[in-house]
Amino acid sequence: MTTKTIYSRYKKSKLDLCDILVYFNSTINHCFQIEQLLKCHLYKDHIISKSEAIDGFGWTETLKNVDVKSLLTDIDKLTIDPKYTTELFKENFNLNYEENF
Repeated sequence: MTTKTIYSRYKKSKLDLCDILVYFNSTINHCFQIEQLLKCHLYKDHIISKSEAIDGFGWTETLKNVDVKSLLTDIDKLTIDPKYTTELFKENFNLNYEENF
């Protein structure tokens, strides 16, 4: 999640190494919720450590041993409806106050 474009953060040669790149345009809040749900809830067993960072990509942006089809399906579910994403985010992170979102 960033306010920068992917091309301003990484060289094209590094992007060619990726198995999956997801381009999604929404509010920064919605993108943050998606990122946290993926990393800390749905795929928490697949996050990598800092020492496993791959060729300049941040360790928070990289997952290992993931079923690509499942990941893309989960991303689709989270990107389609921001209200659904917010409710799931609130449930999983025990947040009760709407002003936090």
